[in-house]
Amino acid sequence: MIEKLLTMTSINVDETSFMVNKNNHWIHVYPLGEITLEFLHEGRGKAAIYDIGIISCYGGVIIHDCLKAYLFVSTQLYANRITNN
Repeated sequence: MIEKLLTMTSINVDETSFMVNKNNHWIHVYPLGEITLEFLHEGRGKAAIYDIGIISCYGGVIIHDCLKAYLFVSTQLYANRITNN
């Protein structure tokens, strides 16, 4: 499924809080038609995005809610693509 997601021209990403043993975690979601990929992580920000590893491998348009971490990662990836081309 991840391979299919990486070939899409655009992807939606979002995250929502989820309690695990009375500790706040985050479910990061990547909807893919009838299937949604979900990843549980202790964090919400840049570290979680890089640990999950989808956005850092993706080359298309990322649709998100302007969470600062998405903006940072998107900007870094764009800058790397410009530099390496």
